[in-house]
Amino acid sequence: MSEQANEPFDAVAAFESILSDPNGAADDREELETDAETDEVEAQEDPEDDASDESDAEGDSDTDEAGDGEDLDEEVLVTVKIDGKTEKVALKELRNGYQRNAVFSQKTMALAEERKAFHAEQEAIRQERAQYAYLLDALNRQVSTATAQEPTPEQWEYLKQTNPQGYAIAKLEFNELRDKQAAIHTEQQRLAYEAQAQQAAEFQATVAQERDLLLQKHPEFRNEKVWQKARKELREFGRDVMGFSEEELNYAADHRAVSALYVAMKAHRAANAKAEPVKSEAKRVPVGSVAATPRKPNAFESANKRLKSSGSLSDAAEALRHLI
Repeated sequence: MSEQANEPFDAVAAFESILSDPNGAADDREELETDAETDEVEAQEDPEDDASDESDAEGDSDTDEAGDGEDLDEEVLVTVKIDGKTEKVALKELRNGYQRNAVFSQKTMALAEERKAFHAEQEAIRQERAQYAYLLDALNRQVSTATAQEPTPEQWEYLKQTNPQGYAIAKLEFNELRDKQAAIHTEQQRLAYEAQAQQAAEFQATVAQERDLLLQKHPEFRNEKVWQKARKELREFGRDVMGFSEEELNYAADHRAVSALYVAMKAHRAANAKAEPVKSEAKRVPVGSVAATPRKPNAFESANKRLKSSGSLSDAAEALRHLI
């Protein structure tokens, strides 16, 4: 056991050795061949003892193999590298981790398929809604053209006096047109509401997908406390240093933009930490001495000042260049 623990080997090879156990199988074959030769000599002298010995040997072999299997699961250590650090992990724990990773991969693939199906369904709904909205708009134009020809109050009164039956029929037709126009407007409002709801749902799905990609790139954000702290700091850095508006930060859904902002924030902190002078005991300035020369702004501060005043992409790139 101690020799196995001190010899690092590949995790995949370790799994293969557990499942197939090639070394153990070779040793068993050698022992069986030796036992078989001995049993042949003894069989000539005492057949009954030979049968008894074979039965005992099989029972002992099964017991030893079962015991070795338990020892391998509990005791054998594998030297692996985790995040660049060499650690020793029990084979049983390593196997369990492999199984958990396989389950996670399956769930990730299933989630990706669900999202793909979701986007396809949303696209089909969007196309159907667009076609329906087009037909509603065409119908609304026809109805509007017809209602525009409605008689004036004076004409209605004249028609009522001169042709009561024609007046009743025309009045009914125009009332139906107005009802139809009101129904069209109601349906158009409903479609607009559904389109907004679909857009919000798609945005939420995009945010969830981008968040998963961000977690893959920065696993430390899987800790909810770490993420909440980082999100607050990112908003403050993006607003106060980079000049983003609250609305722009609220709709920052691209994980690449968030990751770039995170990298820039860490670089900004590192630059400020390096630029901080070593604190020393303050010296009193004699009365009448020349005042200290004010500190000149560094290149990043100058570029950032230009960015805040202009808001242009070129000034933003220049500020990031000095920052990183």
